[in-house]
Amino acid sequence: MTTSERSAWMDRLAHDLRGPLSPLTTAARLLRDPGLAEADRRELLDVVDRQCARLGSMIDEVSDWMRAEKGRLIVRQEPHELQMLLANVTFGLRPPPVVHVTPEAESAVVRSDSLRLGQLLRILLTQHLDPNRQPGDVYVTVPSPNRVRLSRLIPFSNAGDLDCEQLLLHPWPEPGDGGLGLSLPIARAIAEAHGGTLTCRTEGGDAIELAVELPTVPAGV
Repeated sequence: MTTSERSAWMDRLAHDLRGPLSPLTTAARLLRDPGLAEADRRELLDVVDRQCARLGSMIDEVSDWMRAEKGRLIVRQEPHELQMLLANVTFGLRPPPVVHVTPEAESAVVRSDSLRLGQLLRILLTQHLDPNRQPGDVYVTVPSPNRVRLSRLIPFSNAGDLDCEQLLLHPWPEPGDGGLGLSLPIARAIAEAHGGTLTCRTEGGDAIELAVELPTVPAGV
């Protein structure tokens, strides 16, 4: 990222971080009213909970991005069954994604920081570029010996005009998740920290394919 790009990003960061503050300030002012109805009080407390969670998520994004730039994302790596990691991530997602696993990939074991790899998988499973269209199914395959691949089509109406490489390197200007647009650069950094890759390619002009490839290790290693 150039100096001018970083400056523009910092301006946007300041703007986006202010976003949750306005409803929080309003809720705090209204909650001081001694005559506030109980139903209104509960609704305002829900606003506080949502906006605090949103602000915390934004701060986590910035923290992860800075750790990625410093090469400090991964703490400890141990062997984990990929199917178990996927099950942990998909549990509770609504609607749950449909995951197709080839027989060769069913026993795949990856050496990973389970929290960080889980974060990468969650991004793959929940990423939306078009909030009005549901991403496709997830496919888990073995493209070559000692490698496992997870791929998913993400609908995006202007995919033909998209520079996929930039999507993985720089903040997304209009994130659909209410965050700061850093999820894909962070996911790429997590994949690379595990000796793998995150790639992006356009598909048919109205979707992109996100694909994660990771090295595997023999079970029990």
